[in-house]
Amino acid sequence: MWLCVNKDFSETELLMSAIEVAGGHRTTANTKAVPEQILKEAVKGHKALLVMDDVWDHRVWEGVLQTPLANALARGSSVLMTTRHTTVARGTKAEEPYHHVQKLRPEDAWSLLKKQEMKILNLRLTS
Repeated sequence: MWLCVNKDFSETELLMSAIEVAGGHRTTANTKAVPEQILKEAVKGHKALLVMDDVWDHRVWEGVLQTPLANALARGSSVLMTTRHTTVARGTKAEEPYHHVQKLRPEDAWSLLKKQEMKILNLRLTS
């Protein structure tokens, strides 16, 4: 499950996104409890890797996703969070050491982009 978490995320919208990614159906409920239950049912017993990408607030896990997911996901499931701020990682009580990613040098970024472009062009030519 891959969730992009915006800087000014909405709890309800984040839950709805998680429901969709998990294969469930959105709800129009105004309370947090209903989407939490739907998400819990959608993932119940499934093993998953949850990636929360670009997290700006540590409460995204403890305050929103932990309740419906922690006891519903199968044993062996994992959570991976990316953030730009060490304080966010600390706030989630993530295990240390944290992996710090450095920016690519411009020539490495261009090289990576060119490789991806070639793959896309090859797919178009062979399709």
